Amino acid sequence: MDFIKFLNHFQPISKSSQQASVYKSFKLNLKPKILNEKDENSSSFQDQKTDVAQTMLQRLENEKVFNQKVSDKVKKAERGMTTIYFRDPITNKLVRSALSSTAINKMGIEFDKEDMTKRLDGSYILSGKAENFVAGWYADIAYTRAYMASDRNNDGYLEDYELEDTKSGFVAQETNLGLFVQSYTQLNGSVDTLFGFEKDFREMRPDDTKDTDYAGRTIGLELDKMIRKDGDFDGELSFSETGMQAVKTKAPNSGWTESVGILTLTKFDQTNTMEIKDILDKLGKGVKYDDLSEDEKSLLKMQLSDKIFDEVEDKETGNKKLVFNLDKFKIFYEGFVDLFKQRSAKMLGLKPEDATKLNYDNLGEIVNEMKQTYFDTNSTSYGKIADLIKIWA
Repeated sequence: MDFIKFLNHFQPISKSSQQASVYKSFKLNLKPKILNEKDENSSSFQDQKTDVAQTMLQRLENEKVFNQKVSDKVKKAERGMTTIYFRDPITNKLVRSALSSTAINKMGIEFDKEDMTKRLDGSYILSGKAENFVAGWYADIAYTRAYMASDRNNDGYLEDYELEDTKSGFVAQETNLGLFVQSYTQLNGSVDTLFGFEKDFREMRPDDTKDTDYAGRTIGLELDKMIRKDGDFDGELSFSETGMQAVKTKAPNSGWTESVGILTLTKFDQTNTMEIKDILDKLGKGVKYDDLSEDEKSLLKMQLSDKIFDEVEDKETGNKKLVFNLDKFKIFYEGFVDLFKQRSAKMLGLKPEDATKLNYDNLGEIVNEMKQTYFDTNSTSYGKIADLIKIWA
């Protein structure tokens, strides 16, 4: 990536950053809809050429979720809320969560009745636009904010020591130049100040807040908060919609440009690392090395000189040069794909055995969306994606 173009894109200070995104949901298009008894007994369903055995298997899997035991702590935390079911967009498995009556009623106005099927026990099965909307916010909370990975005992309830590992923190630093909003910060982590150094997140946030103001104890509590606050259903929560206050400070008289430059340069290096995956995937899909751009070739040579290249001597000049080795690449890329899936599963909080079941291309799209979200929100978690991809280090 060209540094000047990158610098123009990265604008840490914005006059309009009251509308800057703090959280962003995943944009989804989940198909087909989740089957229930009404669907299975309908004439339109019976007319379809459907694998009956597969349908029955899916129904049995769904029944396990409908009948799953919910921990007492989750029940207490979500008391008075309504149970909902929808698909996890990463595993494609049915999951349970909960919403308040306020959120349910709000969705009932926004979405078609057919997208919110009420069961006999009062719970709802979501489909269509309603499912995509809720599942998008669920994925943001469970994966981008690391709720799944932080829930160490997998009971669905986050204790203090688990809650502080979530990437739910955000802070706005207001100066005479504008507002700098930084999001998806680990609650026990640090943020970048506008003076070129890091500071503990808890020191930067307003004095009247606590961890639970940024992160609910369960995914359901946080999901309910997002749906209630996302007034226009656009899948983004702006700083003004959070209701939080900015940290007011003065812009330094000197060193300002240097501070912004340090932040930008670090991010630029991380972005170059993440571009490596895109280039490797091109080669993996059959694009010839000679057809890559010169910038792409340079990135590979800088990062993977000893992995996919041979060092040979130019007979005319006697100088050493790097020559792409296709056989080396195939071996390296196979290992890269496996490690990427394993590291991704761990980062997302999925079970190790789930790593082998993940589709590499789909997983890459999920990680890429997380990367873009971290980038757009100036997150200190941005480097986590670079660490995930840099398996050669």
